[in-house]
Amino acid sequence: MRAPRILLWILFTTLTSSQTPQQPTQILDFSAGALPACANACVPLQSAQGACIPPAVPVTDTATYKSCFCKSAFLQTLYTSPSGICDTACPADGLAQMREWFIRQCEQKPTVAATTVTSTSTSTSSTPTQPTADSAATEDASTESAQRKKPPPRSWWSTHWQWVLMLIIIILAIIVGSVGGVAFKRRHKRKAAAAASAAMATPVAWGPHQHQHHSAGYNYNAQQSTG
Repeated sequence: MRAPRILLWILFTTLTSSQTPQQPTQILDFSAGALPACANACVPLQSAQGACIPPAVPVTDTATYKSCFCKSAFLQTLYTSPSGICDTACPADGLAQMREWFIRQCEQKPTVAATTVTSTSTSTSSTPTQPTADSAATEDASTESAQRKKPPPRSWWSTHWQWVLMLIIIILAIIVGSVGGVAFKRRHKRKAAAAASAAMATPVAWGPHQHQHHSAGYNYNAQQSTG
């Protein structure tokens, strides 16, 4: 009974280990033809490796760990120069060997080719683009269309004629009112003078008293009484 249990346990362990992704102990390779021994004391290399393998990252596969290692900010200088990363840990030949291993691991082209491509792209981007006849014609058509859509500037008269008309009407009203007032006043004076003249020309009614006064009748009676 014990032998079947052992066989079942071995089978379960084998299946479990085959389904679990293998977790690499390290990315750095110090075997012959790989990294020099001095690279083991390089802090940026160790930091880049520690940040790209479990438990710092989820358990996946070796390709993912290497991709993270090659993109590490600690090692970007190695794409262009062997110095600047582990200068205090390795001599010049060790730095060159370390860079060669890094380039092989990250499958990058040599620096010269990368520099050439960069220079070409820089020179291409710096070359001024000459305008073509079609683009010039399109630009002219757009400018002409914009000018057509823009309304012409309005004159001063077109925006102020109402005010001018109102001012003229007010001036005419003042003149007409003044002339009418003067004419009415003169007419009133003429009527008053004519009425006064008519009143003076009309004869007063002739009665007994007026006759006695005109003929001195009152004085005649007074003389008779005294004589």
